[in-house]
Formats: sequence, structure tokens, C-alpha cells
Amino acid sequence: MALTKDQLLELHRKATRLLEIKLARVPRRIFTFGSRPTIHEYYTKAPTIYVPSIPEQYQLEYLLANYNAVLAADFKAIKTPGVDIGAVKAIWYWQIDKSHSFSRYHAVVRYNILTAVIVGASKDPGAYCPGSAQQFIHAFVLAWKEAVSQSTSFTEREAFLKLWPEGDHDVMRWRSWQLVAMRRAVAQMMEKVPELPFPASEFWDKVQQQPDVEWKKHGHAWAAQWIKHVSEESELAAN
Repeated sequence: MALTKDQLLELHRKATRLLEIKLARVPRRIFTFGSRPTIHEYYTKAPTIYVPSIPEQYQLEYLLANYNAVLAADFKAIKTPGVDIGAVKAIWYWQIDKSHSFSRYHAVVRYNILTAVIVGASKDPGAYCPGSAQQFIHAFVLAWKEAVSQSTSFTEREAFLKLWPEGDHDVMRWRSWQLVAMRRAVAQMMEKVPELPFPASEFWDKVQQQPDVEWKKHGHAWAAQWIKHVSEESELAAN
């Protein structure tokens, strides 16, 4: 029996509400025009629902079909037994969890990347953390750079998302007062950031070759300069 016009309209309204609910946690900026897709765009499979920064297997259709698994994880990228790892990876890519994403817009992620670059670029990373953590840090920085650079390759991100659930390490999280302290410290550091003594594109090749006294004095600021350079390149590419 064919549905009446009123029944079809009610189904349409229900689908519209469900789409709005399921996309409520997804940042608008992730979509091409900075707005979440409408039900009409989804019905017609409009090009606007495709997100280049997300692998094919985790595109919008996957997110909507696996919303219950994302909900079961409480919209958090956690790696406890029983959690659907595919849904968790989708949370990373869709920037649903502000503590676990490859976004340069999330403060917690920025501070993690800054800390990771400082450690990774230091002359003695072992003074900060064990070798297994250094591998994690290196993989995270590469994944973040790949994402921020708007690369169409997902090699580094997929490598990190394979390492992350299998290992003992995770990104750092801060309490609210600690975030305030981090924000203040970064602001103070950026007020007097010296120019890099080498091209930013050669950061990883040159940074450890600098004199010890210079590294101790400027190493943190150089790390911030490199992150700033990567972010600015991304802005130029986007524009």
C-alpha cells in the first residue's frame, strides 16, 4: 500500500530531525561550505556531503549508519575493550572529540602537538619519555601534519590510528586550570618568538644541529614557529 502525502511528509520530518541530531557534534567547518548538509543534499548525494579530509570508508554514510556505536562511546575516542574501533576512528576524523582529533582548531590538540614537537625535536628525547612514547609522539606529529596540510593521502593518519589503540600511550589531557596555564604560557612564549635560524621546511633536519645553548634558550619557541609555519601553509592552501 502506497504511503499518503502526509505519511511521506512525516517520514521526511523524522529523517530531517535524525540528521540534525546525528550531526550535532560534528563541527560545521569540516564541511566544504562551512555548514552541515541538509536532508535534501543527503537525499540527492550532493557533492557537498563529501569531506576530502576523511577517508572513503568513514564518509558521512558510515557516520550515520554507525551513530549508535559513536553514541555508545559517548562521543569520545576511547580504546577500552568492547568499543567499536571503527566508530572511534571516525570520531578522530570527524573531530567529534575535542581532545582526540587532527584539528588545529582544538586547543588540547594544539598543546599536545606543541609538547610533542618540543620533545621530538630535542637533543635528548629520552630525558622526557621512553622509546615507546617517542614512537607515539613521532607518529602523532606526522599524522597531524598530514591532516593540517590537507593531504589527500591518509597514510600517516592511518598508521597513527593503528598504533594508538594497540599501545599504552594516549594524548595528554589537562584540567581547566591547567589549560588556562598552558594558554598563558604559550601566549608569553609567542610574544618573543625568535626567527628560526634555518628555513621552516628544514626544521627536522636542522633543529638538532643547533648549539646546545641555543636549543636550551630557544628550542620551545622554535617548535612553536614550526607549528605556526605548518598552519599558515594550510591557510594559504585553503584560500
